[in-house]
Amino acid sequence: MVRAERLVVLFGKSGYGKSSLLNAGVLPRLREVFTPVEVRLGEYIAGQSLPPVETVRRKAALPFKPKPEAAFLEDLPPSLWTHFKQLDSAEKGSYLLVFDQFEEFFSYPPEQQLAFRDQLAALLSGELPDELSEPARALDRAQRRLLAAPMHVRILFAIRSDRLHELDRLKDRLPAILHKRYELKALSREQAREAIVQPALVGAQSPGVLPEAKQPAKNSSFIIHHSSLASPPFEYRDDALAPILDGLALSGHTRQTGVEAFQLQILCDSIESRVAAGQVPDRDGNGLPDVGAEDLPDFTEVFAQYYERRLALLPEAQREAARLVIEDGLVRYDPASDEGRRLSVDGQALLKDFEAAGLTPELLRELENTFLVRREPNTLGGHNYELSHDTLLAPVVRAKKQRLAEAEARRRAEELAAE
Repeated sequence: MVRAERLVVLFGKSGYGKSSLLNAGVLPRLREVFTPVEVRLGEYIAGQSLPPVETVRRKAALPFKPKPEAAFLEDLPPSLWTHFKQLDSAEKGSYLLVFDQFEEFFSYPPEQQLAFRDQLAALLSGELPDELSEPARALDRAQRRLLAAPMHVRILFAIRSDRLHELDRLKDRLPAILHKRYELKALSREQAREAIVQPALVGAQSPGVLPEAKQPAKNSSFIIHHSSLASPPFEYRDDALAPILDGLALSGHTRQTGVEAFQLQILCDSIESRVAAGQVPDRDGNGLPDVGAEDLPDFTEVFAQYYERRLALLPEAQREAARLVIEDGLVRYDPASDEGRRLSVDGQALLKDFEAAGLTPELLRELENTFLVRREPNTLGGHNYELSHDTLLAPVVRAKKQRLAEAEARRRAEELAAE
């Protein structure tokens, strides 16, 4: 679709793997044809966030240098169109603007949203914007020829399906946004089974080690040397696979069933940690640990356990600071609605706000290594940090509420003791 259409919307529920699909599957292939410009706007923070148009300008300027012969464009009314025209020297001749987690865009002020919509529409058309027609008449022939040269730009939006309706705000200038869409759905049971079983068998791929039916597919992407893995190869018994697939299957009024990729990743991480710790025995004598039903974690607690287990990987002296950064700095909790929201925060701002709590650049790197937090380059030359996934929001909010309740209980106890 991206090859064929100027604008494409990728949508799916949070946790289905939109970002992973783009970064690991789509963009590596499209780089053969397009020059990607990856843009992450981040949640709007008053007084800190740049307007979306300015964010795009800065992101596009990072890998390219302006063409000397296009310097005259600096004297024309500024826009994304003139900006990309100055940079229009990519070897492939076509740009692909990729807006991941585009739902964040709708947190920006309405006037910034409108300016972004109008400038994207002009950029996507490739034609000289109307407001430049009159200034262009004063240019010489070579300059007008440069303006008239084709400029090929495509746009890919990735957005959560529960925020898809908000794209209607852009339909006046970007009508294709309503119908050029691709839905990323949950994994089927067979896809989920493959994602569970095949990675676990890496390192046991030699013929004769496993029955042929259990060998990873020949076209599997999990070709990794076993020495780089945290656990030995292992296998799943059917009495473990069935409850995993049943427990993670999604259902609702549409009766659509499937498995969410990120939840599956956390569950498999929990199981693999037991294998790595030597807690899963070889039950059939073939040299591989066998995960059975008795080795499975409590599904209702697995995400909270994942959060606490990842925090426990940090040195004990750093855990409290890490918890405060995640629960107070990267999550906004509203007691009135009892809802939480993850934030994308500049690293320097985090360091300043939580310096007294013990946050250091080294601890930020460690938090990233735990996969609880991820970082994204921002347009200020630094990085923004945020909770790695929406799936972790509920257990983080629950942990925060418990921490606050315990602190309140201690305060009351101290007041009673003082009386």
